[in-house]
Amino acid sequence: MLIEEALQLIERISYSNTGKQLNSIEKEILKAAWNNETYSSVAKNSYLSAGYIKDVAYRLWKQLSEFLGDIVTKTNL
Repeated sequence: MLIEEALQLIERISYSNTGKQLNSIEKEILKAAWNNETYSSVAKNSYLSAGYIKDVAYRLWKQLSEFLGDIVTKTNL
C-alpha cells in the first residue's frame, strides 16, 4: 500500500465516524509516520511547535484507535 492509498483509507474512516475531513497537519503527521520521520521535522516544515504537533498526533492516534478497535501509533501505522 502506498501512502496516498493509506491516506485515502484513513480519511474515509475518519469522515464516516466524525463527518470531518483530516486537516493538513493531521495529513502531514500521517505522512511523517509512514516515512519514519520525527514530529520535529513536521514541526519544522509546518512552522509549528513540536509540542503542538505531538498534541495533534496524540489525538489523531487515539481517534484512529477508537475507530479501528486496535491501538494505532506512529510506529505501527
